[in-house]
Amino acid sequence: FPNERSGMLFPFNEERERSFWMANTPLSLDLFFINADSQVVRVKKYAPPNTAKSIPSNAPAQYVLETTAGFADSYGIVEGDRVQWKRTD
Repeated sequence: FPNERSGMLFPFNEERERSFWMANTPLSLDLFFINADSQVVRVKKYAPPNTAKSIPSNAPAQYVLETTAGFADSYGIVEGDRVQWKRTD
């Protein structure tokens, strides 16, 4: 990621339960599963790298945000928070 305050957003067309994995990802990440109302429904901190083990959202989600590991702790983001994002090029 370009800096500590950026990440990769995965938008989906509909809200449903999701799962991600970290296969072929060489570093630990924080994953945020976000519903259609921009509410964080699950935070997976420090997802282990290079594993095909599924990380489920445990609730319907329309977006998944990946950030560097430690982002949730640094900014105090917890389940139930609402998020906003701004596209930058």
